[in-house]
Amino acid sequence: MMNAHRHICSLLTLSACIGLTACSDDKPAAAPKAAGNDHAYVAIARGKIEAQGGLVAIQPAQDGRVVRLPVSEGQQVASGAVLAELDSRNEQIELSESEARLRQAQAQAQAANLPLSGARDLAQRLHQAAEAGASDVQRADEANQRVQQLQAAATISGNDVAIARERVEAAKQRLAARTLHAPQAGTIIMLDATIGTQTLAQGGKPLMTLLPARPPQIRAELNESFVSQVKPGMHADISIEADPQRKPLRARVVRIGQVFANSRLSDDGNPRSNLRVVDCVLAFDEVPDVRIGQNVRVSFHE
Repeated sequence: MMNAHRHICSLLTLSACIGLTACSDDKPAAAPKAAGNDHAYVAIARGKIEAQGGLVAIQPAQDGRVVRLPVSEGQQVASGAVLAELDSRNEQIELSESEARLRQAQAQAQAANLPLSGARDLAQRLHQAAEAGASDVQRADEANQRVQQLQAAATISGNDVAIARERVEAAKQRLAARTLHAPQAGTIIMLDATIGTQTLAQGGKPLMTLLPARPPQIRAELNESFVSQVKPGMHADISIEADPQRKPLRARVVRIGQVFANSRLSDDGNPRSNLRVVDCVLAFDEVPDVRIGQNVRVSFHE
């Protein structure tokens, strides 16, 4: 019995020693990291995906009626492509009349210049003859006055030609304005017109809206307490709020605003006037498959 007791005590002592050794090898728990990442976040902000420079509203410079509409919603267009044409009959008549007046002014100017050369030659000969005593000085003076009169008439005719030419150019510009072109490449995302639609240059709705063919960007709202922790060039993970299971997208900080403003984003969709934020613009590392206007969460890290 004594030997059995000693054997049990020896086993208990060995077990205790092993337990102490195991405890001495434990290390402090590592700092928590963001799930799926090997870095910790320094700031988190809400944001929205937007088009660089914003959407482009296609608005005519003149009132008119749509007579041609060669595009449709969802269509991609190249820069300079024709988007719509307005009725241009009045502008075409105006251009024709302006070109006719220009031709008339040019003919009158040509007629005014014809006698000028001969009058100058005569005045010069009479002046030389008067100096030589072979002609009356008064005749030379009259010839010189005639040259001045003809020169004034030619100048007026030349000015009439210049004015008529400017009117032709103005008529051409008004005619050209009846055709709307794409200011840049992009996609028609909204079309609010059909053949026959009456458009207004001022106060009316745009005929269509163009999404520029440029990579989307993120505009985040940095809380006042996080502004000093975020710097241009810093990396960030972008999570789509409507698709939390999607792998975060990578982005980097392009610039940070200089002005505090009221927050325009909130969980309930209503602006929060008591929350002061600074805009932070980020660019995606790679162009992602996203939609303009999507709400995102931006997690900044070194």
